[in-house]
Amino acid sequence: MSTPSDPPAPTPTPTRPLAAVLLAGGASSRMGRPKAWLDWRGVPLLRHLADLFAALGARVIVVGARGEALPELPAGALRVDDPPAEDGRRGGPLVGLLAGLEALADAPRPGELAFLSACDGVFLSRAHLEFLRAAFVDDPALEAALPMDPPDPASGRRFAHPLASAVLVAPAVVVARELRAAGVRRPIALFDALNTRRIDAAALPDPRALRTCNTPEEYAAALAEDGS
Repeated sequence: MSTPSDPPAPTPTPTRPLAAVLLAGGASSRMGRPKAWLDWRGVPLLRHLADLFAALGARVIVVGARGEALPELPAGALRVDDPPAEDGRRGGPLVGLLAGLEALADAPRPGELAFLSACDGVFLSRAHLEFLRAAFVDDPALEAALPMDPPDPASGRRFAHPLASAVLVAPAVVVARELRAAGVRRPIALFDALNTRRIDAAALPDPRALRTCNTPEEYAAALAEDGS
């Protein structure tokens, strides 16, 4: 009597190494004080976010302004500085992202996936990061995942969230270098040049992950809303 053979074991899904580029070099002019130091759940906001990424096993790169004092970072996190201003202007988010991506590329890990964020993403969560990571498992050819707001009813335009996104380090650093050399400053150009999946905000585990905290009023509202 023959016995049925066991079904073949499923092929394990390759696990990509993870990283995070966390921008903390903004002027915080609208907030009136450095956003990196805002209290969030009992710790400075920058430290809260760095710990969030580190808990996923990501190597964390924090990009700050030269001479800027930042909160203590978790073990293993690396701080790099924005490059010097060009023509008297601040470099902007794309230059900061490039500085972080280049720090990762200096010690390359094949297939590395980097989350991109800023230090005012108060509602960024592990569920959001896991959701972004899953997009790359579903589509091995994907190079970037970019959350998008719904279309504006009047103009039809959609606001993108490059600082709540994820990219593959290897292609992203190449494109970011080319864009900087060409004088391009808008972060969305990075995603326009990569194989990007644009994700509707409504599909996210919690669309609040896209919210930023730029003013005292927004900070107060976030504190009142936070239920942790």
